[in-house]
Amino acid sequence: MTSEQEEVADASDIRPYTSDVHHVHCFALRQMVDAWYNEGWWVGQVSSVLLGFKYKVYFWPTKEELEFDHCHLRPHQEWIDGNLVLSFLYIYHLSGFAYLLSMGTYSSIWS
Repeated sequence: MTSEQEEVADASDIRPYTSDVHHVHCFALRQMVDAWYNEGWWVGQVSSVLLGFKYKVYFWPTKEELEFDHCHLRPHQEWIDGNLVLSFLYIYHLSGFAYLLSMGTYSSIWS
């Protein structure tokens, strides 16, 4: 007999379901993505674009690089001021400020 696993999380760590993420035909090198792995969505960065709609994704906290099929990835979204905002390429933390780089431009995100 198996039992359901329960985990406790702070309300600030829970965000709404991302139902309106637009379908993408392919992910770009260095694009921020959410990868479905180990029963959850994990934030990573596309480190290699492979043949057959496969990608290698790098995860900073664990310093791991894992391979995923396209169907197990979605564009990453940041939870900013109560809204989900699509992250196109990177987020850098510079001198206490975060900058979102998107298609060669950046905008400051208050942190």
